[in-house]
Amino acid sequence: TNINHALIIIATGLILLLLIKNLYSWFHMGLVTKYISSCSIKLKNKTLNEVFVSKYEWIKSYNSQYLREVVFNYGNAWATQFIRPLLILINDFFVLIFILSALMYANPYVALVLIVSSVVLGTIIIFIIGRKVYYLEEKKRSASIKAAHLLTNCFQGIKQVKIAQAENFFKGKFNILSTEVSVSDAKRIQWGLLPRILIEVFGYCMILFIIIYLLFLNTNIAN
Repeated sequence: TNINHALIIIATGLILLLLIKNLYSWFHMGLVTKYISSCSIKLKNKTLNEVFVSKYEWIKSYNSQYLREVVFNYGNAWATQFIRPLLILINDFFVLIFILSALMYANPYVALVLIVSSVVLGTIIIFIIGRKVYYLEEKKRSASIKAAHLLTNCFQGIKQVKIAQAENFFKGKFNILSTEVSVSDAKRIQWGLLPRILIEVFGYCMILFIIIYLLFLNTNIAN
């Protein structure tokens, strides 16, 4: 029947769409990671060059460990925490503009429903999920700083620690802070995946809605 034929076409289209989407994501992520790697290398080299050309008095005002951390980790942090999310955001924005333009041309009413739904979903992601991710990141950062200070105080006064037999105290405190860092980071990664999952579910649901709507519209027109 016509309904079975339409369902077969819908299922086949969804499978092809999923395959194309995954292939595109794989190639796109490969290009993005290569670009981010090149940015990280350039930033590291530029930072190291800035240290070399600086005055000797300025270099002596910082210890070697601090300069090493800045030179080695600054490029990675900037590339992975700023450039990569920015590129992904720009890519998703242009894909959204393309979809909305095609829908506006095909059916303005469906496009209006999609725009309103996208605004609601974006608001939920920013004000609920975004705040949760920020809270977990701040919790992880605070625990990491406390753990670093704890270890610094412990190792600097290791003689006093042994005299007072306070090893168990420091081990217990460090275990608590280390657990907080690990748990916060795991939850942050989990919550960080939620926006993309919601967007994908929303996208597939809207595709099904549009296809079903157009099928019923064509059926009514034919009748």
